Parts: sequence; C-alpha cells; structure tokens
Amino acid sequence: MQKNSNKKIAGQILAVKNISLSFGPHPVLDEVSFEVQAGDKIGLIGPNGSGKSSLMKLLVGQLESDKGEIVLSPNVSVGFQPQEIMEDMTALEYLEESLNSQENNSSHYALGLNDEILAKKFSEMSGGERSKIVLAKIMSKR
Repeated sequence: MQKNSNKKIAGQILAVKNISLSFGPHPVLDEVSFEVQAGDKIGLIGPNGSGKSSLMKLLVGQLESDKGEIVLSPNVSVGFQPQEIMEDMTALEYLEESLNSQENNSSHYALGLNDEILAKKFSEMSGGERSKIVLAKIMSKR
C-alpha cells in the first residue's frame, strides 16, 4: 500500500483508491475506493466483521493494506476511538505517551480531565469520561 500525504488534492482531504486487505485467506476489504471532500460529514456503519475497524486502522497507519493507495491531504490528521480498550488500564496509563509535553497536559485539563479521572480504570468510568480520554489521546497526536 502507498500512503502519500504530499500530493495536492484540490478540495479533497482523503482519497482511498482500490484498497484490499486480507487476514490469511479471509478477505476483509476488496478494492474499496472513496473520497472525502473538505466539509463532508461522514459515518462508517456496517455489521460486525465487515472491516470498519480495519479500514480505520489503515487510515491511521496501524495496518498495511495488501494493495491500493491512501492519499491524505498534508493538513489533515486521522484519529479514531478503538473499540477495544483494556478495562483494567487507567486513563493515565492510556495517555502516558501524550502526557510528556506541557501543551498536551494543558489540553487534557481543558477537557476536564483532572487527577481523579486520570487515576480511574476504564472499567470505573462513565461513557463520557471514556470519550474524553480517547479524544485527548487523538488530540495529542496532532
């Protein structure tokens, strides 16, 4: 797979071209193509096992496709909330990498993430607290 963020694509912020992905003999994505234009609002829905998480992992670089190309505009970053978070992990452990800079610490507190929330395990958090933690991690990668 080729992932190229240096190509200029007028109005487009993302182009996925003929992406295919298999796990062993099981195809997950087969020649998937789509474009996202500036200002588009999109949702990704489908049944379990249809490749939604795999596609997102391709877009953020956690997986490599078998073939195809992803073209991402240079001023765009992609983040997503993973489905699987270890329930016995604390927010602080999850955010550990991003807490190294003062700027990221400030953004975490701006989201309402105080020391009490950061010490909680995911299994003890509300849905809103979980979302804030994951959003903070995504924001810290920008």
